[in-house]
Amino acid sequence: MPCLTRVLLLLLFAPSINVYALDPTEIFSLNQNSVGFVYSGGSQGSGVVIDNNEVVTNCHVISNYSTDGVKFNYQGKAFRAILMRGNQSLDLCVLNVAGLSAPPVKIREAAGF
Repeated sequence: MPCLTRVLLLLLFAPSINVYALDPTEIFSLNQNSVGFVYSGGSQGSGVVIDNNEVVTNCHVISNYSTDGVKFNYQGKAFRAILMRGNQSLDLCVLNVAGLSAPPVKIREAAGF
């Protein structure tokens, strides 16, 4: 599982549940359909779907933005992605991925709400 995905999932779960109750394999199995790959200017990394058409990735992955733009690859299909906002000090960026039909990461369901 990509490092960003592990860290992001743990951070997202922390306010909602005791993350120590779930091991990384359980967290991944709950959210594996919410993860894809981000490509930009020769760089690549992982991305996590957080809402309709919104994906979180590391800013350094898209820092080599090129004329080809940013692409999000989800289950073998490539989508064009546009930077919505980012925080360089946290190294987290939110991308808009129009036409993406993917479930967002499950935070509340996993917490039993």
